[in-house]
Amino acid sequence: MPISTMSWSINQLISCGVKRPLGSPSSSTCRSRWGHFPNLPSQQFKGKSRIGNYGDKLMEGDYHVGQILDTLKQLGIDDNTIVVFASDNGPQGQTAREHGNQGTPDMGNSGPFRGELGEATEGAIRTAAIIRWPGKVKPNTTTYAMFSIMDFLPTFAHIVDGKMPTDRPIDGVDQIDVLLGSTATGHRESLLSFIGADLVAARWKRWRIYFTDVHPTGIGPQRAARHVLRQRSDGRLPEDLQH
Repeated sequence: MPISTMSWSINQLISCGVKRPLGSPSSSTCRSRWGHFPNLPSQQFKGKSRIGNYGDKLMEGDYHVGQILDTLKQLGIDDNTIVVFASDNGPQGQTAREHGNQGTPDMGNSGPFRGELGEATEGAIRTAAIIRWPGKVKPNTTTYAMFSIMDFLPTFAHIVDGKMPTDRPIDGVDQIDVLLGSTATGHRESLLSFIGADLVAARWKRWRIYFTDVHPTGIGPQRAARHVLRQRSDGRLPEDLQH
């Protein structure tokens, strides 16, 4: 059943991965395409947002997330479940701009960061995440700590007293202190960015280096060359490095 028309029941959530002897640790990943073009909302949400297909699809996604949370509550595990809502990349729309969205881009907004899906810039890879962990993650708090999706593995292993493999390198960093709010910067100092198999950028603390040409707007071909972002003459950081 397509996720865009799914009504989340307990059985459907279990089929998505929440299947365990209750009381033992388990994990589940529910993938969706809410907000990814072409945004084609189901009939239930068509025209509801008054800002076109993109807004309709966001409303539909919000509805389904609510159903997932309600189902966790019905299962009696909502207070003992960590829920992570995150995106794997920034917006896309300038290269596939109009899909019947009433004259507005069928896309989100990367805020002050330039670029979009498929590029090397911060706007392509720097995304928001929302984490719910009752009694542990304090409500209405935010952090700008550098956090990679790779960090969830060692972080969750720490939480459930699991053991990480020792026969291979582990790219993730245990970020339990970020979740608990005991550090503002986290324990990750660097992050590599790849497009396919090519290393195209690296970030170290508040600095970022590109190993490919980047168009001033973040849009356009990214040819093989090297250039380094440097501090501006007024001492302020370039937009890609600002928190």
